[in-house]
Amino acid sequence: MVIHKKKEKNVTDDDPDEYGDFYSLTAMESDTKLFISHHEGGRSTDDATELFTDFESKRSNTSPIPLFTSDEE
Repeated sequence: MVIHKKKEKNVTDDDPDEYGDFYSLTAMESDTKLFISHHEGGRSTDDATELFTDFESKRSNTSPIPLFTSDEE
């Protein structure tokens, strides 16, 4: 897996071709702001699935299914 080092808007002509489109995906509990899971990568289904899979491995089976939101960027 390639980790892109910068967001696209910060890429310069001197940067390698694989730089750009870098995102930090996080899962937090909305009331307490407890940081539950983190994944760095692109805005792809595979990267979102990795975040959700990690989150689900930490969630109790008896807790309600959480609501997920996005900053829509």
